Amino acid sequence: MSLYAVQVLTGQEAEVCRRLADRRIATLLPQERRLIRRGGAWREEPYTLFRGYVFVDTEAPLPIYYTVRGQDGVMRWLGASPGTPEALSLAEAVNIRWLVGQDLRPSTAREVMPGVLGFVDGPLAQLSDRIVRVDRHDRRAVVALPIGGEAKEFTLTFTIQETADCGAAGSPRPAGAADRSNGILAAKTAENGEAYPAKRGCAASTV
Repeated sequence: MSLYAVQVLTGQEAEVCRRLADRRIATLLPQERRLIRRGGAWREEPYTLFRGYVFVDTEAPLPIYYTVRGQDGVMRWLGASPGTPEALSLAEAVNIRWLVGQDLRPSTAREVMPGVLGFVDGPLAQLSDRIVRVDRHDRRAVVALPIGGEAKEFTLTFTIQETADCGAAGSPRPAGAADRSNGILAAKTAENGEAYPAKRGCAASTV
């Protein structure tokens, strides 16, 4: 099966997927389980990562082209020319399937040196070389992955653990991750918010 990106109105991604499922059209929608404050209370809710996009999983897009295109909230299939759906590349499809296959929850970061965070578990540890910037205050990291040949940014959340001085290295990166990182990213959270690779820190301890 191939994956096709379909642009939809922002905020209607889940509803479009529901309507297409009713018509037996398979879709993928990467989401993170995120704590969101509503009405003065915190609650865990699914948060769509690629705002304004759903991914149709099919080998034959033409027979379902107008069914998808005719749904409320659907704007267009992504392709090189209007009316011609173009499948995502193999690498792009692998990334989307990986995101959907994970139980995406906030990653864990620790301070490996003053002003530097290292991601030690969760999706941000796997996508370390795709991180664009880190917002320490809001506990958000912006990640970019290619969709249809263009980099699309999305955010993932994280929590911060306190660290203890020790000589232990960080946990090794599990196999099957979506990126090609060789280790944990240490993200500098200075005024410019830029991220850059650095050495692994010591093991984290929770207090």
